[in-house]
Amino acid sequence: MRLLLAGLAFGLAGLFSDPAAAQNNCDVSAITQSDWLSPDPTTLAEVPNGASANNCDFHIYSWRWFTYLMNPAASGDMRNFENRAVHPVVDLDTCTSVQAGTKVDAERGFIASLPKQPDIPDQASGNALYDKNGNIVFYNRTFSVNECGILADGQFPDAGADNPNFPTGKDQVVELKTAWQVLPDGADAGSYYTQTVSLEGEGDTLLGLIGFHIVVNTAIHPEFVWATFEHVNNSPNCTVNQGQGFTRPQPADGWNLVGQSCNACVAQNYTDGTDLLSACSSECSWNPSNDDQPAAQYDSEGNTIIQGTANDICLVEYLGTPSDQSGAATNIANIEYLNTLLAGSDGLIATQGSSDLQVLQNYYLGGAVWTDMSRFNMSSTDPFDSVMAGSHGLANASMESFSQPHSNSSSFFDTGCFSCHGSATPQNTAKASHLLTKSAGASPGLMNRCDVKAGPISGQSQAETVCPQVCGTGNWNGNWNTLVQGTASVCGCNTCVGN
Repeated sequence: MRLLLAGLAFGLAGLFSDPAAAQNNCDVSAITQSDWLSPDPTTLAEVPNGASANNCDFHIYSWRWFTYLMNPAASGDMRNFENRAVHPVVDLDTCTSVQAGTKVDAERGFIASLPKQPDIPDQASGNALYDKNGNIVFYNRTFSVNECGILADGQFPDAGADNPNFPTGKDQVVELKTAWQVLPDGADAGSYYTQTVSLEGEGDTLLGLIGFHIVVNTAIHPEFVWATFEHVNNSPNCTVNQGQGFTRPQPADGWNLVGQSCNACVAQNYTDGTDLLSACSSECSWNPSNDDQPAAQYDSEGNTIIQGTANDICLVEYLGTPSDQSGAATNIANIEYLNTLLAGSDGLIATQGSSDLQVLQNYYLGGAVWTDMSRFNMSSTDPFDSVMAGSHGLANASMESFSQPHSNSSSFFDTGCFSCHGSATPQNTAKASHLLTKSAGASPGLMNRCDVKAGPISGQSQAETVCPQVCGTGNWNGNWNTLVQGTASVCGCNTCVGN
C-alpha cells in the first residue's frame, strides 16, 4: 500500500516535539512512501515544483537523490551509485568506464588525498585527512556516463538559447564523490555502508562510507544543486548544537575525525551550546589550515602510506548555514525536519524502509546549496553573492575538512561549494564542474568559456546583433540567456571578456 505522508509527517512532528517545525516550509503531503524510499529516477529530473520551488523543495530533492542512489541496483550485488554502467569511475585521460555490472575497481576507484594538480582534488584542499585511528581517508569519484561524451569532444549536447552551457533534461549530469574510512577489527561496521577493497600495499580492507557529495544539474538549475550527506559520527559541530528532532549524541567510541586526546575532551564537554574550539583548545588542534596539513605520503614503491597523525575536525557552520545569512532559520529548520522525518529513530527509514536502507539511519543531510536567479543583481561586484540559496557555508567534515569557512561570511567566494565551483558569472555552468575543466580530454577553451553581461536581450535577432559585439568578433558561441526579463541577459562567449 502506498502511504501518503500527510498524517505521518504530522505524527513525526508531534513525536519529536520539534519547535523548529513552526519555521519550516516543507510540504510533504503529496509525497508517497515509495517517492521517499525507492524513487523512480525519471522523477528526479527537476527540483519539485520547478521554478516555484521553495527552500525545502531543494532539500527534499537532495534526500530523494540520496535514497535513490543508495537503493539496490536492478541487477548485481550493488547499489545504484555503484553501477558503473551509469556512473563510471573517473578516468580523466580516457574517460573509460569500468566494465558494466561490476563494483568499484579498487585500484582505480579508491584513492588517497593527492596534490591538487593536475588531478581533481579529493579533499577540497588537496591535503590528506587522517581519522581517529590515524588511518588515511580514501575517496571515490564517479559521474554520469553521458559526461564521457562531453569530455571526449568538449561539446555540450543539445545546446541552445535556453541551455547556454550545460546539458539538461535527458542529458542531465550527476557527479558523485564519496569518502571512506578504514574500519578496523572491532568497529561497529553495521552502522556503515561498507566495501571490502584491495588497497595498494594493504590487501583486502573494509571501508565504511562516511561522506557523500551529490551534484546534479537540471533544466532550471544548470549551475547544479549541490548536496552533501555525512555519517552521524564524523565530527561534532565546533559549537555543540543538538538541533531539533534529529540529534547527534556523543559516540561511545568517539568521533571518526577527531584524535584520541581530543575525543576525550569533547566527551567531557559535549553539551548544547559549548564552544569546543575554546573548551578543548589545549587537547585539540582544530581544523588545521591548508598550509599546515600535508598531502598524502608514499613509500619507496609508490604505495600510499595510510597511517599518519589523527586530525581534529569540527564543523564550523551548523548544517552549512552561517547565522547571518538570509533565511538561516528556515534553511536549518527544513533540514532538521527532513533529517528527522527520514532518518530519525522513528522516521520513515526505520519504520518503512527495506533492510537494505536501514543503514541510512546513520547518515544525515548536511545541507544543500544552489542559486536563485530571481535575486540576480546585475550591478553587484560579485553577482553570485546576490543569488546564493540554501546552505551558504556548506562543507562536509570528510571532504572540506581544511577549507571550511572560519567566520560567518556573506561573500560567495569566501565560503561554500561555489567558492571553488564557480566562475565570474552565475550562468557559466561549465566551470562549476572540476571534472570538465581539469580533464585532459576537455576542449582547451572549455575553462575560459563565460556568459558575459549584455543588458536586456528581447530575442534571437537582437542577440545576433548584440552578442558578437559583447564577445568580440568570432568569439560568440551562438548561445544567450535572459536572467531577469527586460533587465539582464548574458551572451555565451568562447573566452571571457569584460568580467
